[in-house]
Amino acid sequence: MIENHFYKRIFLCSSVFFFVLICVLIPIGVNGATLYLSPSTAKYGVGETFIVEVRIDLEPGENINVVEVKLQYPADILEVKDISFGNSILTVIPEKPKISVVSCEIYNSCGFISFGGGIIGGYTGRIPGDPGLSNLLAKIIFSIIPRQMSRNFAEIIFQESSRVLLNDGFGTPAKLTAKNSTIEIRPPYFEEKKKDGWKKEIENDKIPPEPFKPEIIEIDGKYYLIFSTTDKKTGVDHYEISETKNKNKENWQKEESPYLLTDQSLKSFIKVKAVDKARNERIETIYPSQITLKIRMWQIILVSVLFFAILTLLYLWLRKFIKSQKP
Repeated sequence: MIENHFYKRIFLCSSVFFFVLICVLIPIGVNGATLYLSPSTAKYGVGETFIVEVRIDLEPGENINVVEVKLQYPADILEVKDISFGNSILTVIPEKPKISVVSCEIYNSCGFISFGGGIIGGYTGRIPGDPGLSNLLAKIIFSIIPRQMSRNFAEIIFQESSRVLLNDGFGTPAKLTAKNSTIEIRPPYFEEKKKDGWKKEIENDKIPPEPFKPEIIEIDGKYYLIFSTTDKKTGVDHYEISETKNKNKENWQKEESPYLLTDQSLKSFIKVKAVDKARNERIETIYPSQITLKIRMWQIILVSVLFFAILTLLYLWLRKFIKSQKP
């Protein structure tokens, strides 16, 4: 009888312990992220250009470092004019956004947008009281196609393949909630002046891209130039590179990182120009003397290491030889 009572107490304590443990762990598991579009609802006229912002909110204590966004929109009503990462929390964007249009049953034609990037050091959400809404992923610039429409609204929706990965060292997908956007189309008024929110934003951007430091790396015996920067307003549009042996001459060409240097002797002045969407520019220069000095430093380090290695081996050999000569 006493033994049965003892086992019942053990069972009861174990049940309570596991119940408490589950209650503690479940909230951790349900923490996740919310992808949303701003504005969630809006009304625009035919021919107008407007901006839809892709933003993210996190549950308290969450930490993410990768975001992959995939959107669908009616391509018979909306046209994507541009995509900007100005002031985005994404610090690494490995590929340009992809935009495609295909035939589909829902609309006459479906448009798809996909982009993604990483966040160095991770992102833990907006700072409490932050008035700047520092949770921006990208700005998508749409225009309403001026043609006969079968509907007076357009939905921009997140696809289920959108992902947010936790900064936990394992790339664990976070629980994801998505909030879409509905754009109502006003009837066209011929006396109405068409608004262009993106054009106004570009006109107000007078700030060049952030300073950056291009670097030369060696891959398979060839020299490449790598470079990257950000722009806090409208975003970086493209890069241009100039390689000349005359510092007063320039021959700009649009290029991407990594860039295979034309002058493999590294005797040219290398200039990298970052141009934002408002055509503001930031130019960074690598001088031949800097390249030569860097190469010589590595040569000196390599020779020094080899020299000390030889001295060490010689010392060990002499020590062993002297010991062998003792009677």
